[in-house]
Amino acid sequence: MENLVALDMSYSNIEYFDMSKDKRLLGLLKILDLSFCERLGNVGGFLKLPALERLIGRKCISLIEVCESVDQCVELVHIDLSYCYRLKKVPTSIGNLKKVETLLLDGCYSCVSEIGTTPRDLKLIAFSLSSSLRILSLANNNLSNESFPRDFSSLFMLKELYLDGNPIVSMPDCVRSLPRLGILGMNNCEMAISIEHPPHTLRKLSIYTHSLKKIKFDQEMSPLNLRFCRKALLPCSFEVDGVVKIQAMEDVEEKVLHSLRWTNLEFIKERRPTTRIFKGTQTECRTQMMFYELGIFSTFYWSDEMPNWIEYRSEGPSISFTIPSSPNKLRGLNFCCVETFQFHADEYVLLPMVKFSNITKKLTWFFMIILLAK
Repeated sequence: MENLVALDMSYSNIEYFDMSKDKRLLGLLKILDLSFCERLGNVGGFLKLPALERLIGRKCISLIEVCESVDQCVELVHIDLSYCYRLKKVPTSIGNLKKVETLLLDGCYSCVSEIGTTPRDLKLIAFSLSSSLRILSLANNNLSNESFPRDFSSLFMLKELYLDGNPIVSMPDCVRSLPRLGILGMNNCEMAISIEHPPHTLRKLSIYTHSLKKIKFDQEMSPLNLRFCRKALLPCSFEVDGVVKIQAMEDVEEKVLHSLRWTNLEFIKERRPTTRIFKGTQTECRTQMMFYELGIFSTFYWSDEMPNWIEYRSEGPSISFTIPSSPNKLRGLNFCCVETFQFHADEYVLLPMVKFSNITKKLTWFFMIILLAK
């Protein structure tokens, strides 16, 4: 067994695991999987495993301690201790590992949720995280904004950070100190209200929550993949600074509405919020809203009416028409779309996109549209 490369002991009934006392596990062991060992309380004796690369212990619900000797596994690149609910603390010796790239601590709230109790604890957790980390997940740990250290700059290689399912009200300040962060996950953070000034390196932001009100980027921010729950469209207001803004139509200036040919303002005033049901819960939503995207105005309301001033009409995925020449400069284009759709159980569907093509000048524009829906 000297050349054993991988050992899968998941779902076994062991209560204590000390690898230094079992010669079968010596040599070239690279992968150790102890997942779902529900009676396992302690893991120790890493001294004889210098080649170990992946330590996996998901849902070891009785696990209390991982020995500090884990830092002797100098080849470790992946550590997964997710949902080890009773784990008392993360081994501080992990900070000594030079190659570890992934650390998954989802649901380890017995140790992680105590991080923010005192300033000393905040410094300890920052110190115990290896500077080589590329991926860090702290999802579902009951972490508040106060639970995070002020500065995460020691994690200068971190590219992915997942804070899903935590009761944070805004993006933690320490996230801004991550110089290489490319992906930030804040899904199901149901208390989150704002995300302001994320790192300029960010390329993907996932925020599936209905509570979010505002996202604010710096001017230096590059385009990113923004994914949010369609519940985000339900509040009276929602804004992605400089990119998207949603507000109730009754709050929009009349001159803006007139420019878009909304001349019957009484129609807008008469409309009232309605109740829609999502996943069995009642949620109030506006029957019509104004949606701004990069200088483009669009509206959203629940109706099957097509305004009678729309001249060119077509059924199907596309429509073509010729814009007549005019000595006056064209100020805008009104486009209306009526679509029949239903809210499914999976409500995290990307909003539809519209493509405009100017065949004469060979120009094309894409933007997200809010639909006039039946």
